Amino acid sequence: MAPEPEIKLAVRPGSHMDVEGQECLAFVVLTDKGSRICVFEGTGGRLYEFGESRPISGLAQMTPETLKNFLPPPVGMRLSAVGADTIKSFTRIAEQNLAAEAIDLLLRKSDLDPAAMITAVRAGDGSATWYAVTREARIVVATFGDRADVVGSDGKAELTVTRAEIERHAAEAAVGRDSLEIRA
Repeated sequence: MAPEPEIKLAVRPGSHMDVEGQECLAFVVLTDKGSRICVFEGTGGRLYEFGESRPISGLAQMTPETLKNFLPPPVGMRLSAVGADTIKSFTRIAEQNLAAEAIDLLLRKSDLDPAAMITAVRAGDGSATWYAVTREARIVVATFGDRADVVGSDGKAELTVTRAEIERHAAEAAVGRDSLEIRA
């Protein structure tokens, strides 16, 4: 049985940590279920419990020299893993369906901040489901080849944008992006 997806709320800068006996670049990820440690490698990604913090003695006497000896919290139990093939599948579907542009457009049409944290939930048969979290709301977005929907709690589309609208939005974004390039 697969664990329920955790909704990503924030990602902190990475640091090198001992994970299952190997030195890995790991990131602290804040989710709706708590703080987690996430590792990405060529074989995929893994999510771990955030270990218990070690007590810091003499906090008032901390110096740059003593901070060098500070140890990050230990990595806890592995909660889940996702293979590189699944990540590649999401990437392929996201590119085919213009998922980033579709989510951005749906957020803007919903009067929500487009600077959302996105969590991939499931993919299959040319479609994907995503969680988008802003300061104001958490929404579910389904992307398809011909459209994208904001999905309500009843599983029905509350707002739909067509492929033509998504492509127009992507073209407008590209013009804006290109205008910011420094010309030599």
